[in-house]
Amino acid sequence: MGFVTTGSGVGSAIFNPVGSALTVAYGFQFSMRILGLMALLCMLPIAILFKYEPSEMGLQPYGKSNATDNSSETQIDISEENCMLKETALRDARFWILSIILFFFAFGAIGIYSQMAPYLTGLGYSAVQAGSIISIISISMASAKILFGWLNDKLGSFRNYITILSLGTIGIFLLLFINKPGFMLPAAILFGVAFATTNVMAPIITVSVAGSRDFTNIFGMLSVAMNLGAMVAGPFSGLIFDITGSYRGVFIMYGCSYAVALILGAMLLRKHRK
Repeated sequence: MGFVTTGSGVGSAIFNPVGSALTVAYGFQFSMRILGLMALLCMLPIAILFKYEPSEMGLQPYGKSNATDNSSETQIDISEENCMLKETALRDARFWILSIILFFFAFGAIGIYSQMAPYLTGLGYSAVQAGSIISIISISMASAKILFGWLNDKLGSFRNYITILSLGTIGIFLLLFINKPGFMLPAAILFGVAFATTNVMAPIITVSVAGSRDFTNIFGMLSVAMNLGAMVAGPFSGLIFDITGSYRGVFIMYGCSYAVALILGAMLLRKHRK
C-alpha cells in the first residue's frame, strides 16, 4: 500500500512548482490547459494497459483459494474470528468509530491542503515559494507512505498508528508557525506525514479492527465517511476564513480532529493488538 500510493505525493511534488511557475509566467488558463493535456497524455496509456480483472492475468482474486473438494468453485477463507461483516456492520460500534476516524483523516488533511497555497501567500510567501513548500509536503507524504507501510510490518499496527498520528498532529499545529524562522521545513515535513494517513492508515486500521474476511465491503462503506470528510473540508475551511479572516482557528480545529482520531484509533487497536 505504501509503495502504490506514493504516486500522488511524487506527482504533487513535481507539478505544484510547475503549475505555479506556468501560472506566474503565462496566466491561470494557459497553465490549466497545459496541465490538463499532460494529465491526458499520462492517463491514456494507463487506461489502455491497466488490468481490470485478475482473470486477465490468469489469477484469482486475492483472498480466494481453490476448494479442497472436486468442485471447481472457489471459497473465501472464513477462519478469522471476530470479523466485521457487511450485514452486521451498521450495528457494530467499531464501524461507527472507524467512520469518525476516517472522516477526520480526510477532513483534516484535505481541509488544510486545499487552502495551503492561499495560506502561504497570505503569510508573505510568493506563489513560487508556496509551490515549493507544497512540493516538500508532497515529497514527505510520498516518503511517509513507504516508511509507515514498512514500519507497520515491523512495529505492528498499534505502535505504528500511534507514531504516525502523533507526528501528523504535531505537524498540523506547527503549520501555525510556518512563517517563523526554523519552522518551515519541520512543519512541511510533518504535515506531509499527516497527509499520508489517509492512504496508508485508513486501510490498515480497517483490516486490523474489522478483519480481512469482508474487508472489501467494509472498507467501501467506510470510504463514504472518508470521502464525505474530503468533500466538506475545502468549503468549510474557506467559510471559516471568510468569517474570521484567518486560517488559524480552522487549522487548530483540524489539529484537534487528528488528536481525537489518534485517541479513538489507539483505543480500537489496543483491543485488537495481538
